[in-house]
Amino acid sequence: AGGVSARGALALRYTVAHAAPAEYSDVPILAAVAPLAAGGRAGPRNYVDIPTGPLRRRHVTMISPYLNSIWAQRMTGTTLRRYAETSAAFFGAGNDACNDTLVSSHSPAFNFDMLHGLETTIDPSAPTGARITSLRYDGQDLRDDDVFLVAMTSYRAAGGGGFPGTGPDAAVQTDIALSDALVMTLGAANAGVQPSVWQFAPDLHQRVTIETSPRAEAHLDDIARFDPEPMGLTSAGFLKVAVTL
Repeated sequence: AGGVSARGALALRYTVAHAAPAEYSDVPILAAVAPLAAGGRAGPRNYVDIPTGPLRRRHVTMISPYLNSIWAQRMTGTTLRRYAETSAAFFGAGNDACNDTLVSSHSPAFNFDMLHGLETTIDPSAPTGARITSLRYDGQDLRDDDVFLVAMTSYRAAGGGGFPGTGPDAAVQTDIALSDALVMTLGAANAGVQPSVWQFAPDLHQRVTIETSPRAEAHLDDIARFDPEPMGLTSAGFLKVAVTL
């Protein structure tokens, strides 16, 4: 998932860098990318599972199935903090209504935007609106008056999901679909690609559960640091896994 989102972020940033007006030539570009296939109401088959081998156009369609074009919004550090908190509502650990589950059942995965270009630390057990414990850019704490262009899909930039700083008057608007931009940048060098742009706050010592595809059991070594323990299938067919944060 990290590699998929990193490639999506690269495509977004590359497109906006070439389309932004001259007035934004010195403004850093971030990219907001969310998973579009991550279980939920669509069921345990609603995941991206690309086998080893050549990447085909059908795989790109799995990653980016919609024809949303690429836009960008101008945002300050203050707005980005609010944006990151809105995204962190995806989690439910510590919320009585969610029991011991890591992910809130009330927030779809496509509203979990990862802000590529920033370093974000999240405490999923904190109250909603106070989960971002650290937000940094280029190794420094984000300042309220820092200014960025945030590349995203036209759906998000126009206000889809109700994220702060979005609306129809985007600073940059292109007619290039994210799926097409992905194809154009797949052969690009890895420079600037960050596989992981956020992390959980350290030493939370919380045992929580996640629900995922049964096929993920073959890949649990990828999250060995969270001490994963398979707990069988749910009635809906998801694999339930206990992890320690």
